[in-house]
This record gives sequence, C-alpha cells and structure tokens, in this order.
Amino acid sequence: MFVLEIKSDRWTAKKHEFLSKTNRYLRNNPFPLPFTKDTFDNLEKKCNELEISYDTLLEEKVRLENYIKDLENIKDAEEVEELKRKHRHETEFERFEELINECHKSLSKFHPAIITIIFNNFSRKNLRIASLERGALETAIARDYINSDYQILKVTKEMTEAYDSLIALRLFISTISHETAEELKEQYDAPMDLSNLTFWEEVLELDLYYD
Repeated sequence: MFVLEIKSDRWTAKKHEFLSKTNRYLRNNPFPLPFTKDTFDNLEKKCNELEISYDTLLEEKVRLENYIKDLENIKDAEEVEELKRKHRHETEFERFEELINECHKSLSKFHPAIITIIFNNFSRKNLRIASLERGALETAIARDYINSDYQILKVTKEMTEAYDSLIALRLFISTISHETAEELKEQYDAPMDLSNLTFWEEVLELDLYYD
C-alpha cells in the first residue's frame, strides 16, 4: 500500500503540472474561430480557380518550351519568321475563343430583349425591341440594368462584367493580324465587328429579340 500511495501522489503532481501547462498554452494559443459555410465555399472556389490557372499556365509553359526548341533547331531566317507567324496565329485564335466565351457567358445572364438593348447601346444601332417583351423591360429597369430610355446602366456587377467583356473583345479584334481576321471571318461567316448583328448571333451565339 505504501508503494501505491507514492505512485498515486507522483501521478497527481504530474497531472496537475500537465493541466497547468495545458491551460497556459491554451490561453496563449487560442483556437481560431470556425469558418462559416460562405467563407469555406469562397475559399474552395478560389482554390479551384487557382488550380485551373495553374493547369493553364503549365500548358502554356510546355507550349512555349516546345516553341523555343523549334527555334533553336532552325538556322534559316525565313523559317524562323514562318514559325513566329504560326505561333502568333495560334495564340490569336486561342485568345479570341476565350474572349467570345467570356462575352457569351456574361451576356447570356440577360433576357434576349435586354441583350438587344445592350447591342443597340454598344453598336449605336436602333433595333426595335419586340413589343411582347414589356415585362422583361420593366424587370430590367427595376434591377437597374437599363433606364426608362433603354440606355444601359453600368451600376450592377452583371452589366459591368458584360460591357467590359465586350470592350475587351473589341480591343483584341483591333489588334489581330489581317490574316487571322480573314480566317475568323471565313470560319464564322461573319465580319469581325461587334457593331454587326450577325457577329452577335453567329459568333457570340446570342439570342436577340427584335421586330
């Protein structure tokens, strides 16, 4: 019994020492507050976006490395220029596809009657909105997408994103090579011009409602 009592006393002392150190540690190192579901969802979304960006950049890195290898293996100046033209051409096509997809995604959030108004504002054309779309127009006015004069209002995130995507596409088209522009025109059977209705319907693949 004497031995057991000593062990018990020693354990009790160690236990109190452990609990005391634990309490001091927890006071000095409090647990972080738990994430809300919205915070977790936002972080997960950002993580997914970063993974996509990483994969895209990795693909671009491999493509550029192959491009450099091809250049290193070429001695003839004309062949080098031809390869540069090919590289620029492929890059322009890829960027064009990205931009038209961004335009389609942002504009598709709107009712076709509102897309028609955006087209009118952007192209300075005057398509007449289909008379049956009165409800869609009133809703768009209530959401501050347009005013009562059917002028777009860039005060909402949705409209700002849509308009900015169109501006980015227009600027890009103004910089592409004549060769690429002609091939795109032939491929889509539409002029490379955002003021053209066919471009919106065939290239951006958008529905517009007009009489």
